[in-house]
Amino acid sequence: MELADYNDLIQAFAMYWNGKVDEGAAFVNERINKHPMFVLMHAEEAVIKASLSEEPVEFENAFTRIAETRKQVAVLFKKDRPALRAYLANLGKSVPNLHSESEASLDRKNRLDELKAKAREEGEDTTSSEEETDLDLSADEPASPAKGLDSSGSGIDLMQVSSALLCKVMIAEAALWDASLKFKLRKYVKGALEFRSSWKAFLEVSEIISRLIPAGQETNRELPLFEELRCSVDFGMGLFHFLVSAVPKAYRWLIEGIGFKGDRPTSLQELKRSMSVPNGFRAPLAALTIAWIYGFFYYDYPICLQILDRELEKYPDAAVLHYTVAYVRRKEGKIPESTDMFRRAHEHTSQIGEFQLKMHYEIGYNLYLQLDWQEAITHLERYLSETKSEAFRAYCAFQIGFAHLMLGHKDECLTNMKKIEKWSRKNYTYDDFALRHSKKFLKRKEFAPFEKTFHCALLLHEAVNFEACQELLQRSEGEIKTNDDRACWCYLMGSCHGHAKRYEEAKAMYREAIALENKIKTETFVVPWSYCGIAEVFLVEKNWEKVELALKRADGYSGYDFESFLTWRIRKAQDDFAFLRSQDKAGSSSSSS
Repeated sequence: MELADYNDLIQAFAMYWNGKVDEGAAFVNERINKHPMFVLMHAEEAVIKASLSEEPVEFENAFTRIAETRKQVAVLFKKDRPALRAYLANLGKSVPNLHSESEASLDRKNRLDELKAKAREEGEDTTSSEEETDLDLSADEPASPAKGLDSSGSGIDLMQVSSALLCKVMIAEAALWDASLKFKLRKYVKGALEFRSSWKAFLEVSEIISRLIPAGQETNRELPLFEELRCSVDFGMGLFHFLVSAVPKAYRWLIEGIGFKGDRPTSLQELKRSMSVPNGFRAPLAALTIAWIYGFFYYDYPICLQILDRELEKYPDAAVLHYTVAYVRRKEGKIPESTDMFRRAHEHTSQIGEFQLKMHYEIGYNLYLQLDWQEAITHLERYLSETKSEAFRAYCAFQIGFAHLMLGHKDECLTNMKKIEKWSRKNYTYDDFALRHSKKFLKRKEFAPFEKTFHCALLLHEAVNFEACQELLQRSEGEIKTNDDRACWCYLMGSCHGHAKRYEEAKAMYREAIALENKIKTETFVVPWSYCGIAEVFLVEKNWEKVELALKRADGYSGYDFESFLTWRIRKAQDDFAFLRSQDKAGSSSSSS
């Protein structure tokens, strides 16, 4: 890829990122025949549209564009591959062989065959991109005549070397987009196979790039666009290393069957390096990803917002950045500020209708957290009546129904609760919650007084209004009628105490909730959430033995409300535990010496 074309690519990305989708699409279409990277960007636009709209015609269009990307990349790679092989050979570097049949890889191959068999039983075509496109470097072909010389004077065209590396990156990204669509369509096995294809391509080009950096140096100053290429590879590797480390238990069988291994510390290093490349094509995505990790995994909101503010200086009209800031403000409990940022995101998405509509849902969600039932209904009903997406439908209907119930509108509540079953998607956290509680309501045509109060308390807790949550719980103690009620009350009261740093009271409440485990009939979420809560208190107290035991028990449950959220929280607590305990041991060793 020539430097002028790369600069055009950066310009096109900036148009998309700033919400100028139509202008970006026209700009890319004018250059679609100049390089496969523009074809890939054309495909990415279609993937985003399909993911937001969830319309079959958009999915078909996205898959078609991905296939065209792969086709053009294969042609270009066949032309440029010999230059890369010759360059590696000239440096005395061997071509990495990631296809050797070791015992471990044979075991993974057997598990892959089992996954493919399972997919075929369900009527899925299991062909993946690594089978469709030959991008193997091991093929022995003569190098093409050079147009420019490398520093050794060997006649190797350095632009072709960079182009071959870029081809490996493009095929990795195409497979990743393909996997995301298949996961969206709930074709999990096929998605996992594409995910693996993407990982293998990223891993191979990552190993090649590491071999191209001269000893004692941090980069290769000879190859054109080397740092820009490395930026894309670091983004892909960092994304994989983090996502795999946080996979919920419901999908671990897919990951284990493929042989992935998560590595959160390495992911942060890779993403930080990627986002620091001044003109890196994937640097903005790396910055956004690492902001999400700091904000929603490590709960380090200041660093998250620092990254987002820096990105907003470069892309002031980027709706996705305003949207992310809004989410962070919600997590901080700054609901009015969050709502304001969602409104800004709405203003900057006029060319992305479904995303703009989603801002109505998010604003309605904030009003719901504030128990502003009527205003919440206005925004939530706007979203539910106009959306074409399956996302949030079931839970949105539950929210509208519950808000009507709190306003005394039982008929409207009943109407919305009846919609939930047909919209609920299995193994989707919010859908599962909405379905379970709507069935409970439909059976009795009412929620018990404590159930209504407890749900309101949960909303105040999510809004980080712990004082109001605790006051509401204290007023509701007389409404407790069952062991499930008592366990829920104790868990949430324990969490309020924990956030207020009243650790003895927190532990007492968590222990009471856990002690009711065998008497709980439906609200089973209380036990694993209480184990995680008490583990976090033990972390503060540096009671390592009890931390380890509590986290192990918390991680041993499945099939409860908001399991995926607790999974992330457990992973963070495990990271904190490993880090703090190692520091404690190091401190003890230095003191004793």
